[in-house]
Amino acid sequence: DLLTTVLMLEKGEIDCAPFAGIRPTDASRLEKAKGTNVTTDGYEAIGYVHYLEMNLRKELFSKREVREALAHAIDTGFLAKVIFGGRTVPGTGPLHTGNRFYSADVPIYEPDMEKAAAMLDAAGYPVGADGSRFSFVLDVPGWTAAAHVPMAEYIQAQLAKLKINVELRKSPDFGTWVNRVSSWDYDATMNGSFNYPDPTIGVHRHFECDNIKNVIWSNTQGYCNPELDTLLDAAAVETDTAKRKALYADIQRKVQEDLVFIYMPQDYSATVYRDGVANLPDSPFGALSPFYDVYLDK
Repeated sequence: DLLTTVLMLEKGEIDCAPFAGIRPTDASRLEKAKGTNVTTDGYEAIGYVHYLEMNLRKELFSKREVREALAHAIDTGFLAKVIFGGRTVPGTGPLHTGNRFYSADVPIYEPDMEKAAAMLDAAGYPVGADGSRFSFVLDVPGWTAAAHVPMAEYIQAQLAKLKINVELRKSPDFGTWVNRVSSWDYDATMNGSFNYPDPTIGVHRHFECDNIKNVIWSNTQGYCNPELDTLLDAAAVETDTAKRKALYADIQRKVQEDLVFIYMPQDYSATVYRDGVANLPDSPFGALSPFYDVYLDK
């Protein structure tokens, strides 16, 4: 329970909580608590990105113009300011802004509800006699609930303005959500994943044609573009850093052009610790590093 965790951290009953899963509002509260510290250091190699994943096998989401309309309807800048307290930034593609191969030269779908409505009309989804364009179920995983739940609720409310009915389906446990997504038995889901130190580990898995598998955090949405596969294959073996960076710039641009996902604000990842905790791992791997040098100095 998030509130219980925050109270225990505030009272000093927990000495250290990496991947604390706290909200930015909780961070502000804990920063003021005596003897409590909050840091976002140590998450650079992880690169946690959030996104709205749509099952591209569904006729509705197979249409790029529908995905673009939804992208124009979702104001990720608003989400970054309100839900993440301005402590993070909107995602612009598959790579985290802290990744050495990150490129900002990608298509950006600015918030525009009128454009979104016009695109849906043109795509064959006008408002029907029942007052609705269409409906879909949005799965909400229980992990990182402090981010996923409010983002899902915002999407539901925002798309209602376009006469789209979104039913939120909150999974009772991790396994239920995993089974739905990995068996492709879903319409859309809030999701997120780590970039990890190199894109070949954390990024390629979501886009390669041969990685469309019944495995969570693979290419579960069912995207396949041979042109992107060629770029991914080239980037995986390129040893010249400048050339590799150029390839990843092309990859990010192509993913955004195809709107494989709709990227949400990047995650607010934090470690909360008491004054007595010394020598926490300070590498880019942070809490994923060994804790054998950590000690309590009381």
